[in-house]
Amino acid sequence: MRFSLGQLLMVFPAFFLAMLISNGLLSSTRGHPRCFWEKNTLRQLRIAILSYDADCTDGPAPVQVLNRWLAGEEIPPEFSGIDDSWDGPNGPDHWGRPRRAVRDLVLADGSIVDIGAYSLGEDGVSQTNGNDPDDINSWDSEGCHYYHVQRRRRERFAHCIVALIFLPFIYAPYWLYKALD
Repeated sequence: MRFSLGQLLMVFPAFFLAMLISNGLLSSTRGHPRCFWEKNTLRQLRIAILSYDADCTDGPAPVQVLNRWLAGEEIPPEFSGIDDSWDGPNGPDHWGRPRRAVRDLVLADGSIVDIGAYSLGEDGVSQTNGNDPDDINSWDSEGCHYYHVQRRRRERFAHCIVALIFLPFIYAPYWLYKALD
C-alpha cells in the first residue's frame, strides 16, 4: 500500500480535526477544584482570625497558637474563643497537611500581610511562608494559576491521545472510497 504526497499531507488536517473534536469532548473551563475550595477556605479562615483578634481583649493570638489550632491540636484555654469565630473545616487541607498562619509577612512587592492563612499545596513544602508557586494563600489575588497550568498540560496530552484514537475513524471514509474505487 503506497501513499501519495497529497494523502500524507492530509494527515495534518485530519489530526487537527481530531484535536478539535477531542477538545470539545474533554475540555474543562473549571480550574483545579481542590485549589479553589482551599483558597475559599483560607480566605474565610483569615476573616475568622481577624474577627477573633478584634473581639479579644488579651490581644491577638500568637502564630504558634494559630498553627496548633489550624492543625486541630489542643490550644491554651485563654485562646479557646477562636473556635467561636470559626465554624468551617478545621484540620488538614485537601492534601492532608495542616494549614498555616502568618502575621506581618512582607511580600515581594513590599506590602505587608497583617494576618494570613496558607496551605503548603500539593508538594507539602513552603520555602516562603505561603508564597511558593504551588502554595495556596489567603492574600494572593492571582488564585490558582499554578494548578490551572498543570491541569491544562494534562488536558492537552489527553487531547493528543484522543486525537490519535480518532484519526483512523476520520480516514475510514476516505479509505473505503479508495477501496471501492
